[in-house]
Amino acid sequence: LLSQAKDILDAWLAVNKYEKAIEKHRQLEEELQALDKEINDLAREIEADEGKINEQSAKVEVLRKAYDRQMDTVTEWAKSMRSKISSGEIDVCPVCGQKLADVAFNEQELSSLYESAKKAYEDAQNNLTKLKDGVSDKISTKSGKASSYASQKKSFKDDRSVAEAQNVAQQ
Repeated sequence: LLSQAKDILDAWLAVNKYEKAIEKHRQLEEELQALDKEINDLAREIEADEGKINEQSAKVEVLRKAYDRQMDTVTEWAKSMRSKISSGEIDVCPVCGQKLADVAFNEQELSSLYESAKKAYEDAQNNLTKLKDGVSDKISTKSGKASSYASQKKSFKDDRSVAEAQNVAQQ
C-alpha cells in the first residue's frame, strides 16, 4: 500500500512537472510572439519615419535655397545702395529715409530682412535632425529586440523540459 501511494505521488509530481513545463513553454511562445510583433511594429515605424525624413530633407533644401536667395538679394541690394549713397547720387537713404549726412547702415537691420527665411530654414533643419535621431533610436531598439528575440528563440528551441517531464510522466 505504501508502495502504491509512493507510485501515485511520483506520478502526480511527474504530471505536475509536465504541466508546469508546458505552461513555461506556452509563456515563452507568447513572449516570442509579442517580441516579434514589437520588432515588426518598429520596422513599420522606421519605414514611415524614413518617408518623413525624405519629405523633411526636401523641405530643408527648399528653405535653404529660399534663405540663400533672400540673403543674396538683400546683400546685393545693400551693396547697390551703398554705392549710390557713397557716390552722392541720392540724398535720402532708401532704407531708413534719413538724410545722407545722418545715415549709417546697420547690418543688423539688413539681416532682419532675411531673418524669417533663416529661422524657417533652421527650424526645418532642427526637425530633420530630430526625425533622424528618432529613427536612429528606433533602429537601436529594434536591433536590441531582435537580439533578444534570437536569444529567446534559441532557448525556446533548446528547451527540453517538456520532453523530459513527459518522459518522467510516462514512466
